[in-house]
Amino acid sequence: PFGVAFMPPGLQLRPGGSASMAPTLRALALAALALGLASALSLRFAERDLARPYDVAYLPSSGSARLAALGQRLLVSDLYWLSAVQYIGEQEALTAQRGWGKLLPLLDLVTDLDPRHGYAYQTGGIVLSTVGRLDESDALLRKGIERGPPYWTFGYYLAFNAWFYRGDYQAAARWAEVAARTPGASPNVSHLAVSMAAKSGTPEQAIELIEELRATVKEEAIAARLKHDEEGAPSA
Repeated sequence: PFGVAFMPPGLQLRPGGSASMAPTLRALALAALALGLASALSLRFAERDLARPYDVAYLPSSGSARLAALGQRLLVSDLYWLSAVQYIGEQEALTAQRGWGKLLPLLDLVTDLDPRHGYAYQTGGIVLSTVGRLDESDALLRKGIERGPPYWTFGYYLAFNAWFYRGDYQAAARWAEVAARTPGASPNVSHLAVSMAAKSGTPEQAIELIEELRATVKEEAIAARLKHDEEGAPSA
């Protein structure tokens, strides 16, 4: 009785209490065991992929990987990122008839587990475009803009894809403008935005974009480059 009196009401022992708690304890133990096994399997699959860099044998869903990580999302993300780096860079893989079909799902998994993994978006976007998977490159870079760190390079590479691979000057101007408005952007990005706008529209539209960018950008180097572009812009 002395020990029972000082226990929380919900945990006080009652006649037959041990027996009534047994199913609950068994369920909790089974749940803990399942989570532990899932975590071990997730780590084992990631480590196995590191040992087989030329391909990725298994990719769990983002939800499964997040659950199995047991609070170690960034660790599991880093393991899959290392697997992605090897998938991309191994010389034998580059010459094998493997294809690149698993790169986007792999990098999606990396960035779902760690949305702030900027290099995954950037590197993946570049590689996917160079191997001809433009839609996948665009999708990953757009995901970086929506969920990742504020890298101006995401918009820049989207502009490059639109201009260099698709010849779409209007889309290139739009993405270059997004890049130019991102803090820390290179001064050359604003010049690219204006150049693409001039190619896709009229001189007036290009000058309008210059003036709008000059009014909103904070970096002095970009503002100076825009002023130079405005002075050299063709008249209507």
